[in-house]
Amino acid sequence: MVIESSGRARLESALPWPQHRAANGTTPPAAASVLGRDDVRALDAATIATGTPALELMERAGAAIARELAGIGGLTAKMDSRRPRLLVLAGCGNNGGDGFVVARLLARTHWRCTVALCAGEPRAGGEAAVNLDLWRRSAGRVIDICAAREAIESAEPQFDLILDALLGTGLDRPVDAALADIIHRLNFRALRPRPPTVVAVDIPSGLCADSGLALGCAVRASATVALGAYKTGLFVGEGPDYAGRLLVADIGLLPPFEAGVSTAGLALDALSTAGSLAAPSPMAHKGSRGHVLVVAGSRGKSGAAVLCARAALRGGAGLVTVAVPQSQQAVVAASIAEVMTAALPEDEAGAFSEACADRLDALIEVADSIVFGPGAGTGPGAAALLRAILTKARCPVVLDADGLNLGCLLGRDERRRLSVARASQAMGPVVLTPHPGEMGRLVEASTAEVQASRLEYAAKFAKSEGCVVVLKGAGTIVTDGVRTAFNTSGNAGMAAAGMGDVLAGVVGALAARCPDIVDAACLAVYSHGVAGDFCAYGRAASTGAALRLGFEEDFDVARNVVGSRLLAGFLAGEVADAIPAALAGLCA
Repeated sequence: MVIESSGRARLESALPWPQHRAANGTTPPAAASVLGRDDVRALDAATIATGTPALELMERAGAAIARELAGIGGLTAKMDSRRPRLLVLAGCGNNGGDGFVVARLLARTHWRCTVALCAGEPRAGGEAAVNLDLWRRSAGRVIDICAAREAIESAEPQFDLILDALLGTGLDRPVDAALADIIHRLNFRALRPRPPTVVAVDIPSGLCADSGLALGCAVRASATVALGAYKTGLFVGEGPDYAGRLLVADIGLLPPFEAGVSTAGLALDALSTAGSLAAPSPMAHKGSRGHVLVVAGSRGKSGAAVLCARAALRGGAGLVTVAVPQSQQAVVAASIAEVMTAALPEDEAGAFSEACADRLDALIEVADSIVFGPGAGTGPGAAALLRAILTKARCPVVLDADGLNLGCLLGRDERRRLSVARASQAMGPVVLTPHPGEMGRLVEASTAEVQASRLEYAAKFAKSEGCVVVLKGAGTIVTDGVRTAFNTSGNAGMAAAGMGDVLAGVVGALAARCPDIVDAACLAVYSHGVAGDFCAYGRAASTGAALRLGFEEDFDVARNVVGSRLLAGFLAGEVADAIPAALAGLCA
């Protein structure tokens, strides 16, 4: 039979579904966890020790990967009306064993599968060897590393999908020469016309599971199916650049807390964020849905205030007031009719004057959250506003853009004094939303240093200054120094002006309603990324090129595999407008 774009559903009767899956369809906590290399080993061992055979775990892993590939293979069937062709690049360890299971299961559904033994035969008697034997007994095709090189470099692509099952999370040294050669050829093939879709098993081969750095070289995948739990290296270092779209497969591992295994944090996906925000009551009114005060903008930068306010409304705020320098009030009011505006005194440059701080008290008093900074400038007036907000506002405060730049100018001692004062008076939490450059200025490090140790810098700063840090970028990190989460949504098309203003507005809207500030920040980050995905794939699906790719009918398949084929050019305002749809499925 031909597997169409709904192939995953059609394969449920042909592929073994894990029997441990909860009756309500939810995924156990392990699948939302982020683990380092040693923690992965410990969790695997604990699961096996409680009675789940290693061979069964491998079968579950292969079945989960096969289901994901079935959806991807639907693109091939749609384009060429032929059976999908899969090449499994197998190492000699357990990742290779997972690949053997995938080939066997998909071959049952009439896929044309080939297994390439790129590191020789697996260890005799091990789980991988057992599954290779099963593949051979089913008359499965096996080739060696030389034939794999020729297949990868063929002028006419011989395979539609390539499964990277070479190396797993245990790698702790540079990739050896033979496998490095295969990886380089595979990555070069991706630059040619009509490249195959590359999907990695658990982690792209060559990528360190802890640091996210390439150990000599690493496979650049379109998507990565993490097994049992996400790996830290998928979110830090170079991980996001190699992993592509992230998926996680529940294979029945014990929840980490039951096994006594520590985690690096939580992965933000549809399951882990669902229920963070209660669905609105039928009796809800605008006053019960939160009043967000946006203090932002200056001459030439009123757009930042407009985008932030627009996102706050789209994030579900019942009321939004935008406080801007006096000359910008008419601009903002004309740009977005649904907000209230407040004109504050301005200086000769059209930025906030020092007299603003005295005019802010009444606005602070009625706010359920405050967003300060987008386009606000860093002059004396803006600095006075920041001090007034941090000193007087009892509600949650979100600092973005110039709010962060001013925080750098205040200095560490004054920031900590203000933080201690807020805590002593039981005032609302503070959320900072820096990009790596802003984070670097806050911690007095270079952007490169921050990028090399994103988690460490964000968590240490949040803990020392008593705030929540949302460190933006691929795999955005949300942390208060104790709880940490890594985002799985979003795409490269969001690297555009105004996206940060939109995120700040969404954080402000949810901070006004969520009882837990970390939950609010996590939900804002994830929904913001999902909204960006809606825009990217929706725009792509409206083009002829996208129609030829064949994913216009299946958003889930498209967002998981097309990666760099996305079209850029969608706007921050469009992302703001997609926020309601992104949030719709995540309410309790």
